[in-house]
Amino acid sequence: MIADYASRLAPGDKAGLPAACKSALRELDIPRGAATLVREELQFRGDAGTADLLHEIARTFMAAANRLGRLDSARSPTGEP
Repeated sequence: MIADYASRLAPGDKAGLPAACKSALRELDIPRGAATLVREELQFRGDAGTADLLHEIARTFMAAANRLGRLDSARSPTGEP
């Protein structure tokens, strides 16, 4: 689903994102992509519109990463992978 979300972002919107963010949007490892997006959001010094978009994307990836973590924990009786 996260790949579908990323593919639906307008090309013009993605154009203003830092290169690391564009790579994170293609990342198959969602927690890694989320970490990259949050790091880039914290370092971003561009226009407010792009900053808002980056914040939304980073939050979406973090929510997906958190959800995957909960699903993985639910599969294991000890909470370990």
